Amino acid sequence: MAANPNWSRWIYSSLAGHLHDAAGAIPALVEGVEDRTDAFMQAPERAEIRVNGPIANELSHDYWRLDVFANVVVTVQFGNPYRIQEIAGLFQAEMDEPVEVKQFGGDESHVGCLSPGKITITHFGQVDPTNRILQATVDCSYHIYLTGI
Repeated sequence: MAANPNWSRWIYSSLAGHLHDAAGAIPALVEGVEDRTDAFMQAPERAEIRVNGPIANELSHDYWRLDVFANVVVTVQFGNPYRIQEIAGLFQAEMDEPVEVKQFGGDESHVGCLSPGKITITHFGQVDPTNRILQATVDCSYHIYLTGI
C-alpha cells in the first residue's frame, strides 16, 4: 500500500503550527506559508521556521516510519549578547516535546505524535557587521510511525 498522500500536509501543518506558537511574542513566519513583510524583516529579533520531509519508509506491509526535519533560523540585532541564546533555548525546549499530528483539512482528529530526536543549536555569530545582526539555527529531527489511515 502506498503512503497516505495527506501525511505530508498533516505533519507539516502540525509541526509548523507548534513551532509558530512556541515563538510567542517573537515575530515568526513559516517559510512558504507567510510573507516576509518589511515589518518582519526590520524586527530586532525574529524566527523563520522551515519543515522538511517527510521521508517515508515502509518497514513492513502498511507500517511506515516517517522522518521529518525542522529548522528555525533565529535573527537578533546585536545588543544583549545572550538574547540569541535565550531565543534558541526557547525553541530547543519546545522541540524536545512530542508534537501531536492532526488531520488538518478534515475533522482534525488525532493521527499520531512526532517524537523528537537530536536537537542542534548552531551559532553563526555576527553575520552582518553593518547592520549588527546575529544568527543561529535550531535543528531537530522527528519521527512518527503510522499505518495506512
